[in-house]
Amino acid sequence: MNRLLMRLKDCNDCGVKPGQPHQIGCDVERCSVCGHQRLSCGCSGHDKLFARWTGLWPGHAESKLFGIDLNEFYTMGYYKTFFVKPFRGEENAVDSPSPREKALLEALELMQILKEGISSANEELRKENRELKEIADQRSNDNFYLNRIIERLQGEPTVNMWEGQKKK
Repeated sequence: MNRLLMRLKDCNDCGVKPGQPHQIGCDVERCSVCGHQRLSCGCSGHDKLFARWTGLWPGHAESKLFGIDLNEFYTMGYYKTFFVKPFRGEENAVDSPSPREKALLEALELMQILKEGISSANEELRKENRELKEIADQRSNDNFYLNRIIERLQGEPTVNMWEGQKKK
């Protein structure tokens, strides 16, 4: 007998054999519509045969296949690939994101908008800083030339009133 088949066990909660549908109220059964725990999801259109007990804890074999732990398997949404029954036609598709996924997508969009706004504001600040530096440089040059003109008119070196030093 195959080693894998030898390790298949009855459901820990409802006690059904591998390949059988879970009993009503089993907390191990996955919902075939959303992929979450059937006992607490409340989805309509659940297919008990699709969500039957396989003999292994839901997601255990799949997470081993990916080389990740069971928590990561659920966190990354891989459970949807294995536990959600594919539907025909758009009206029954389960492609729409959950409320949590919608909130995360909205948060990502807001973060992108903020990032773009901050980048734009930083560019504006850099532009203003360049303009202020040009103005300061121009004033410094103007002060230098004004002192030279005053020196020539008076015929002697003047005290630079902006720098507080005597020019020779």
